[in-house]
Amino acid sequence: MALKYGIFPGIKTGQTTDGLPISDRAVDDQYFARYHSMFLSNGVYGKTSDNFQVVAGDGLVVTLKPGDIFINGWYAYDLGSSTLTVPTPDATTIYRIVAQLDQIDRDIHFEVKAGSNGAAPALERTSDIYELCLAEISLSRGVTNITQSNIRDTRLDTNLCGLVTGVINQVKTDTLLSQMESWFADKKTANEADFKHWYDTFTAQSESNFNTWFAGIKNTLGSDTAGHLLNLINAISDSKGHANGIAGLNSDGVVPPEQGGTGQKSLSAFRTAAGLGNTTGPLPIANGGHGCNNRVDGLHAMGINWGTSAAPATAAANSFYIQLL
Repeated sequence: MALKYGIFPGIKTGQTTDGLPISDRAVDDQYFARYHSMFLSNGVYGKTSDNFQVVAGDGLVVTLKPGDIFINGWYAYDLGSSTLTVPTPDATTIYRIVAQLDQIDRDIHFEVKAGSNGAAPALERTSDIYELCLAEISLSRGVTNITQSNIRDTRLDTNLCGLVTGVINQVKTDTLLSQMESWFADKKTANEADFKHWYDTFTAQSESNFNTWFAGIKNTLGSDTAGHLLNLINAISDSKGHANGIAGLNSDGVVPPEQGGTGQKSLSAFRTAAGLGNTTGPLPIANGGHGCNNRVDGLHAMGINWGTSAAPATAAANSFYIQLL
């Protein structure tokens, strides 16, 4: 191929059918793209940390924040956010959000690329198409909602994307990213180990505490609580009429004397059965009562009298006299 050079002032040697001048030192877009790529590396610009960052949106939609990007000498920017929709996976799938330089369509645009068999899709990098990967999204089969934890930011990986942070040489951020991911993996492993230790210790102690508690009540509750409670009720019922049991009713519906009852359905019947005399009036003196209908007469009947004077000399034997002051 002939040596390409520039940029020099040109001398007009003619014009096109459209009236545009033809120069003997004209250069094309490929010249400028190659020229710029000599001192600017591919990637997103590092002026802000969220330059074309991919974040979770609603459902399977992801949002690309505003940013600037440089691919093989061509530059693109977007001052606003844009969105892409990830297809519903029919198997565990890794998707890549890529910025694609298309020489055929003469543009730079964003695409969602799906991998297969659990692997991420390959990036296309030919003379016509060149892709940078901004993020990877890992989804299980049938997932309908993307969370930020599903998204792996690959902008710092110079093999996939990288940052344009300076002239001549680009900062090698893949080493930094590798260190960060290694640190995160170590911390995750350590935290998972700590949690597992705590969980195993906690569950073992809880199981021991429960077994100790249960051993203390199982003779009361039994393995079948409802069934054991029914057994207790039946045992109480079976104890009726037996020693240390509860009193039971006989065929007449009363507690018999041998179980501590009266065997009678009424007080008057009980008085008669107990030999206490009258069943309706006052209890006679012969049966241990005073035979009177009121307390005053009852006291007199029992030989207890009272008054304000001294006891009379002719008072009855075996009687009491109370002098009221």
